[in-house]
Amino acid sequence: MQTEKIKQSIIANELILPGEHVGVAVSGGADSVFLLHALVQLKDEIKFELSALHLEHGIRGRASRRDMAFVQRLCKGLGVPLTVEQADAVAYARKNGFSLEQAARELRYAFFERCAEAKELDKIALAHHLDDQAETILLNLTRGCGMQGLLGMQAFRAPLYIRPMLEMTKAEILTELKRAKIAFRSDRTNRDTDYARNRIRHRVLPELVKINAQAGQNMLRTAGFLSDEDDYIRQAADQAVDACVTQKNGEVRLALDGWEQVHPAVRRRVVRQILSTFFSLTDVEFIHIESIIGISLSQNGKKTKAPGGVTAARAYGYLVFFKDAKPDGSPVAVETGRDMAFDFSGYRFNLLWLKKAEYTAGAECLDAEKLSASAFRNPLPDDDIQPLGMTGKKRLSDYLSDRKVPLHLRAGLPVLAHENTVLMVTGVGISETVKVTEETQHICRIEFKKL
Repeated sequence: MQTEKIKQSIIANELILPGEHVGVAVSGGADSVFLLHALVQLKDEIKFELSALHLEHGIRGRASRRDMAFVQRLCKGLGVPLTVEQADAVAYARKNGFSLEQAARELRYAFFERCAEAKELDKIALAHHLDDQAETILLNLTRGCGMQGLLGMQAFRAPLYIRPMLEMTKAEILTELKRAKIAFRSDRTNRDTDYARNRIRHRVLPELVKINAQAGQNMLRTAGFLSDEDDYIRQAADQAVDACVTQKNGEVRLALDGWEQVHPAVRRRVVRQILSTFFSLTDVEFIHIESIIGISLSQNGKKTKAPGGVTAARAYGYLVFFKDAKPDGSPVAVETGRDMAFDFSGYRFNLLWLKKAEYTAGAECLDAEKLSASAFRNPLPDDDIQPLGMTGKKRLSDYLSDRKVPLHLRAGLPVLAHENTVLMVTGVGISETVKVTEETQHICRIEFKKL
């Protein structure tokens, strides 16, 4: 069996180094069976250890179990250690609201990660080939991707995954398997054009090949050109992220000073990099990136959502990213005279009853006699407060605006209130009505810390 293309890809891209332990994902289909045989042939020459991995996802019932049995016989015959797990992709998809494709993919990669840790694998080899690459690029293009989507799959996706067959066509793989008389399993779902990727595989790509027989190779070549430009933009984005991005209390902040002068390509990459580093790029598309950039160039208070429960909001010179959190619904009543410790709305509180005020960062001291029937809760629309040093009341929303509390933080901000009168806004300030004076006899020291 000819393995020269795979060998050259491994060497050129440094996919496998001598002494490494490689796990190869084997489904039983033509592509993974070919890759398994190729790596068996190359392991002594390149000097690496080889294991096989198979997840029986349960999508095709008995056919899936027959695939598993086939892989077990194959690996035993080749003398390759095999790790097998079984899962229920259908139930997992139903439980999480995923498509069957997405559920199977998540289960598969979770299985790979477990194997990598348990078996101390240095790399996991995947059997994607040139036709898969062309399909991926076209599929990303239809979804409205940025440059990275047009790069397709990478031969090495750090730190674990390698794809040594990206320069081989499906036709070459099938020819080699036939010539070497190597059996493999066929998956009927690969012919089901209800799946978007299969429609591209069976309907779109054949038409493109009629236009240009080298369509797949040309897409791969174009992806290579774009990779160089992508690397240049990535370096510029790295510098911007290092200089302008900070993380604190569950928020990621991008300083917007000079942001309007940043090239749009770099802006897109910075936003993408923030999502990738601190949250997730799962289901993030070009339209989400553009929406976030639009918010960053608008006025304060604007916000937009990205997949994965992430919100981006512009607030006082920053673009702020944070995970959505629902305000706590149950108020915590203050029991006067009794020390208390509790968590509420993302903060940890300690209430201490003292004779003398002790002022430090992360704490407020209030007149204990004026806290009767008060409770910690989230803000309500009709709340008001008498700001410290003032004689009249002010709507809480106006007070928070004066204190430059970003809009996206206000709904979940803990306040201490009696009915609709706010006595303290956590981390912002207290009311004139509860400040400690010379007449104060008992002190309530409220310590707070962001969780």
